[in-house]
Amino acid sequence: MKLYIYDHCPYCTKARMIFGYTNTNVEVITLLNDDEETPIGLINQKMVPILVDDENQALPESLDIISKINSTAQKSVLHEANLNEKLSTWLTDSRQYLYKLAMPRWVKADLKEFKTQSAIDYFTKKKEDYIGPFKDHIENTQNLLDLAHSHLLDLNKFIDEVQESPLSLHHINLYANLRCLTIVKEIEFPDRVLNFMKTQEEASKVAFHTPV
Repeated sequence: MKLYIYDHCPYCTKARMIFGYTNTNVEVITLLNDDEETPIGLINQKMVPILVDDENQALPESLDIISKINSTAQKSVLHEANLNEKLSTWLTDSRQYLYKLAMPRWVKADLKEFKTQSAIDYFTKKKEDYIGPFKDHIENTQNLLDLAHSHLLDLNKFIDEVQESPLSLHHINLYANLRCLTIVKEIEFPDRVLNFMKTQEEASKVAFHTPV
């Protein structure tokens, strides 16, 4: 099997995690961010993650990939997750700062999807149309960090509920979100949040980013 990804992409992180949890072998292929030909050739649109199975069938969408691997692994590992309203609200509210901190740093990091200037330019143009100029967010780092740190302290109050519950999409969604922030060298994670992250990093075999 082959899994086409971008390293920075939280949806790709989610898809990668299930392979680690289930000890399922997969060849991970990181595409350049401006490579439109490969994903369009596989699924007729430019998006990742994409799983190509041993029958050469292409499957997009992280949740569908997670479901497929969890159900076909020797032992399924994910349990049904009841709605955790506090976590859902927290994940939604993190959008206030998450991408404004992470996106300008991803293009400066040593990530395979940004190995060419054309790939960096492609990503920058698309994402600046979405969140505004990267340079403005770099200049506003301290305000964004203050917001992030306050929000992480809120998570620290209830993260044990997630950590101690049976493994589910809650763990995947939260780790994928928090992993985005590991690209930020100035970020400080509260103790219980960091413990959750390290546990998921080891179990899923999807490492933190090297911060910049």
